[in-house]
Amino acid sequence: MGLLAETLLSLKDSNAKTREAAFGLLLAMARIQEDLRHFIRSLMAAVGSTTSHMRSAAVVALSRVVFEYSVDGVVQSLLPSMLRTILVLSDDPSREVVKSFVGFVRVAVVVI
Repeated sequence: MGLLAETLLSLKDSNAKTREAAFGLLLAMARIQEDLRHFIRSLMAAVGSTTSHMRSAAVVALSRVVFEYSVDGVVQSLLPSMLRTILVLSDDPSREVVKSFVGFVRVAVVVI
């Protein structure tokens, strides 16, 4: 879980090359999973983090994984429950989290 947490935080780094590398690592981690459902659940667990920065990073990561694996049946089956969970963040006091929330909803609408 430590590698995943560091990867998520790197998605929000100010350096563009760091963010690009973090997205590449995130997708590589998703690719090597035997069960994509387990990986998505790990990302969903990070949405419940105590820091707004981690919550935002987890939502950004979920957006990317959902977009990349949009044709996968696992993603399609998990999307309704992911949306219900992410909708809780709509009234988060952090602007960063709300921005990530809006991005996820936009991706989810396209995927659906």
